[in-house]
Amino acid sequence: MSSRKRKLDVSIKSSSSSSSSQKHSKLIQNVKEQKRPAGTTFSSFASLCESIEQEPGRLKTIKSVGEFLASLDPSDVIPTLYLLSNRIAPSYINTEIGVGTGIITSAIVQSGSLTLDKLRQKLKDVGDLGEVAMQSKKPQKTIGSFFTLVSSSKKTEPTIASVFKDLHKLSQTPSSNDKKSMIVGLLAQCDALSTKYIVRLLEGSLRVGLAERGVIASFAYSVVLDERRAIVDKNGEDVFGDEYKKTHEQIMDAYTCVPNYECLVEAISKFGVSALSRQCQLKAGIPVKVMLGRPLNSVEDMLKHLGDHPFMVDWKLDGCRCQLHRQRDGTVSLYSRNSENDTLKNPDVVSYFKLSEQFQNKEFIIDAEIVAYDRIKKQILPFQELSKRKRKDVQESEITVDVCIFAFDILLWDGKSLIDCHLKDRRKLLYREFAFDEGRLHFAKFMDIDPTKKEDIAQIKPFMDEAVKGYCEGLMIKPLEGPHGTYFPDKRYWFKLKKDYLASAAADSLDLVPIGAFYGKGKRSDTFGSFLLACYDADEDVYQCICKVGTGFNEDQLAEYSKQLSKIVSSKKSTSFITGKGPGHDCDVWFEPKIVWEIMCADMSISPVHKAAIGLVDESKGIALRFPRFIRERQDKQPEDCTSAQQVADMYRNQSNVN
Repeated sequence: MSSRKRKLDVSIKSSSSSSSSQKHSKLIQNVKEQKRPAGTTFSSFASLCESIEQEPGRLKTIKSVGEFLASLDPSDVIPTLYLLSNRIAPSYINTEIGVGTGIITSAIVQSGSLTLDKLRQKLKDVGDLGEVAMQSKKPQKTIGSFFTLVSSSKKTEPTIASVFKDLHKLSQTPSSNDKKSMIVGLLAQCDALSTKYIVRLLEGSLRVGLAERGVIASFAYSVVLDERRAIVDKNGEDVFGDEYKKTHEQIMDAYTCVPNYECLVEAISKFGVSALSRQCQLKAGIPVKVMLGRPLNSVEDMLKHLGDHPFMVDWKLDGCRCQLHRQRDGTVSLYSRNSENDTLKNPDVVSYFKLSEQFQNKEFIIDAEIVAYDRIKKQILPFQELSKRKRKDVQESEITVDVCIFAFDILLWDGKSLIDCHLKDRRKLLYREFAFDEGRLHFAKFMDIDPTKKEDIAQIKPFMDEAVKGYCEGLMIKPLEGPHGTYFPDKRYWFKLKKDYLASAAADSLDLVPIGAFYGKGKRSDTFGSFLLACYDADEDVYQCICKVGTGFNEDQLAEYSKQLSKIVSSKKSTSFITGKGPGHDCDVWFEPKIVWEIMCADMSISPVHKAAIGLVDESKGIALRFPRFIRERQDKQPEDCTSAQQVADMYRNQSNVN
């Protein structure tokens, strides 16, 4: 693959140095100041959602959404992008609407035609609260208390911008009663279809099968249309030509460095897509999409991929990926592998990097792993110990499980982006500017390898054994220089060798999404008995079934996950689920793709029924897991971050090479 020639940064150069949350607040203020009814009506947005929910084709969906975005007033584009993404702010800003099913249900009853008992029965039959809300819609003679709060005395149809603003008001309203009153007032203004999608937005899922990548692809299509550069076929229809592909790549590359729609839209509107790489710059406080690894079976397989370029192997720590940002004023922020803000979960880590003398007046971004650590025995602890730490309302004085930061990369130093520097140079700077601090700040143990030297290759296996004894999962393999020696956000140009490859032909566990379930029998009659799991095909934006799993759970886990998944039961099978036919695929219930499980298996096989990686290894058949078993839930991953179809195909080929 060709080397990257761009420098992707975040936050427009002409903007002030204010924090990202302040920048987002400015957007909300601008939306608030618009006079109602201004902009595109929310009913138009609801009609779009309804049409793409019924449309199984990904390309048609991208075109439909792209055309809709291109038709909007510029002030409506950013709110629409967030609503399509089921968010009201960037993922790294902890902004939640904060309403539970009870509040939403009560508001539907108050604003609709159903009693609570009838609503509950309908919800049991239909399985979709938005659908039930639409069916319960009745004409309203009064506007409700909501418009008292937003200073309007007339019943007017909500706009995209006004709904976006109202959802923000909900997120900032602490009182449950006030939240319910606001929702009642909002529903009072909506037609039936709009009610359906308002309720789904309140629940946090539009259920239209459009993931983050699909939103970006649609936005890129709208930009091509807007700049009148769409390629047209002989029938006069827009098609996805080279101009679109180039635009999509530029925007997607920028988004991996700045998961913020305001920055993207502002940069493109002021300077154009071609200027994205020049007008943006990496900034502490805005997370970069992390670089990822691909699983390999063996050292021999690793050497095939790396060629003669020198590389390093370092311990693959069994903790939580952490991108740690420190701004010059002392503000410290921690982000997960999917750009969620984990700062409040780790007050001890924040205090250390904020107060330690070695970091004063320093601005940086480091890539690291948070692991549980015994400071008396001076050793890493298993992941199970880390999972015992609280996730909410964490007070530093109450922490019982100590953690240590293991730094393994640096992306920004003293305001300068380093992602286009080779790893060997980034690592040199990391060791020069940061000092080891027992139990607080360590460095991932590493070893450099010259692939042309047999004595270097011979050291990898003992180094692997040492890592496993040290409570690590195995090794990470990273090119030190060459075309893949720089930092590629959201790309899998690193590799991983896990201890499991010694015992399993599959070489690695898979992170899969439960998309459906079957009711249990016998001892499991009160829970789900087994689950249909899927990998994710980002190119098609679909989930492809790969196995049915019912082993690896203890009774408590099965009860817990049955309760958890019952809350996201869908009224019907999503059009984004690609499954086979027959008893093993006709699930009793279907879920929204919300959670990720780690699954181990004995090996993989070509399947005439399962659809994972269909067309990548066999033209008409998919890949299935043999003897799959549940390992744990991956709370650090979103469904779109699960094992991809391409990874499944690669794992199968690697397994075949071994066999």
